[in-house]
Amino acid sequence: MRTLGRNLSEILIVDNSPVCYCLQPENAVPIKSWFDDQKDIELYELNIFLKELNNFSDVRTVLGVIATDSIAAKQETTSIN
Repeated sequence: MRTLGRNLSEILIVDNSPVCYCLQPENAVPIKSWFDDQKDIELYELNIFLKELNNFSDVRTVLGVIATDSIAAKQETTSIN
């Protein structure tokens, strides 16, 4: 993501694979895998959270707090308490 030349405070990656965001884990929103799941609603469930990120000047500060929460840091968890 650094090679894009954009401000990392404004960028996040939503992915099911930690390998995809291993270089910038502070910008990551992990989600569970959706392969072959016709009822997958992961992105839909993240909608409000993603909209709320617009209220922060640096997404990493919010994502960092969530990542340190042992419940939210679990791969299968998408809700933020």
